[in-house]
Amino acid sequence: MPERSGRAGPAMVVAQKYRILATVSLLLFLLDQLTKWLVLRSIAYQEVREVIPHILNVTNVWNRGAAFSLFSEWSAYLFIVISVVAVGFIVYYFSRIDDAQKWVVWGLSFILGGAIGNLLDRARLHHVVDFIDLHFGEHFHWPAFNVADVAITMGVGFLIYDMFKGDRGKRTG
Repeated sequence: MPERSGRAGPAMVVAQKYRILATVSLLLFLLDQLTKWLVLRSIAYQEVREVIPHILNVTNVWNRGAAFSLFSEWSAYLFIVISVVAVGFIVYYFSRIDDAQKWVVWGLSFILGGAIGNLLDRARLHHVVDFIDLHFGEHFHWPAFNVADVAITMGVGFLIYDMFKGDRGKRTG
């Protein structure tokens, strides 16, 4: 009978990596789509509802471009193609990473969930629904965003953290 060391073997680590990817990206995708559905159902286009005075509004605006509505005059189909290529690259890169790079696994899982959420909007609606409207008084107003954008930003943050502090980022010396 083989001896058990209590450690997960390589197949277990790989399976866990893909379970994290599937679960996290699916949950973030569903949360993104649910929140957008609620906004589309209950808030008219360009309507603003104050949640926390001078800090947070919920609105319904449509982003036909990239982040912060950049390049909004470009064709919706071009952004769909770019999004599909990005999702493909994320999945490909995920399959090539070291299974033990937990911050990269989580980061790519967050990015994938957000990317698929915004991709579905572009394919279905030809725009992305943004609704979180942050501002601080009259002096600072951030462009509206959504749950998918938060997931992508957090995922990038995890990747940056891994670059400096993660398993690969440890310096010898």
